[in-house]
Amino acid sequence: MFAVEFEIHFDAVKAWPATWGSLWLWVEGRVVGKADESEMVMTGFDSLHEVAIETGTRANPLLWGAPLHDALDVVMWARYESDHEPALARLISDPASLFPFEVLPRWTGAFFDGWEAILLENNTSERFIYRQESGSPIEATWPLGTFRQVVNEAKYDFEKAARTLVTGSESMS
Repeated sequence: MFAVEFEIHFDAVKAWPATWGSLWLWVEGRVVGKADESEMVMTGFDSLHEVAIETGTRANPLLWGAPLHDALDVVMWARYESDHEPALARLISDPASLFPFEVLPRWTGAFFDGWEAILLENNTSERFIYRQESGSPIEATWPLGTFRQVVNEAKYDFEKAARTLVTGSESMS
């Protein structure tokens, strides 16, 4: 099970799209993110949406077959150029090729500070591998396209609710 949850902070609703609130994920019944963090919600949604539109481009047999911590470590290493080179790094010819696998922290803002996550795909499934920094990784697997569908639906629902609060109209135009 995967879900995206948001909360609009009514006292901070001033203008669209600068609507403040909270944003977090639910993965197999676990909260991922900082549900009490307040920021412009579109900051988080825009980054998650970038990941969603890349569905179908994250097939990598090396990462798919790797232990959870190895797959997560090598993507974070490639993205953030850590001094600690993980074991899989020597098998990667172009570290930039791993950028599309990153989900968190990406550019999600403070909502997901201290969290790391990647999304791996094969022909039928997605594997969401995540952890709080320095913690043990956890994995959830669901049908291919689930991340995209859930993020897009939540983003649409947020935009509709926020526009209604700001303008008094549900119009998305």
